[in-house]
Amino acid sequence: KSCDPELTVGVTVCAAPNWKKWLDSFEFNPDVVFIWNIYKTGFSVRAVKKQFGENIIIAGMNAMVDSKETSSPGELIKKVKDAGFKGVIWYNRHP
Repeated sequence: KSCDPELTVGVTVCAAPNWKKWLDSFEFNPDVVFIWNIYKTGFSVRAVKKQFGENIIIAGMNAMVDSKETSSPGELIKKVKDAGFKGVIWYNRHP
């Protein structure tokens, strides 16, 4: 932000017990938060937004080898955006 106040700045947060302390250590408020390790069956969109705010991008989707997700990448990305998240970072694993 010191280089250009209009520059969008985001930070990556792992959904771990110390995420709040780590995020609070910054001297600025990020424009967007990339949340790693959050997507699993049954996670609460409302709880995630309450903790991390509205400008959230889900990071690391499909990164787990044992992922149980059966939706295509396009379907899943649509679901995430329909839930109100700003976007998704999808990992394309090759066999």
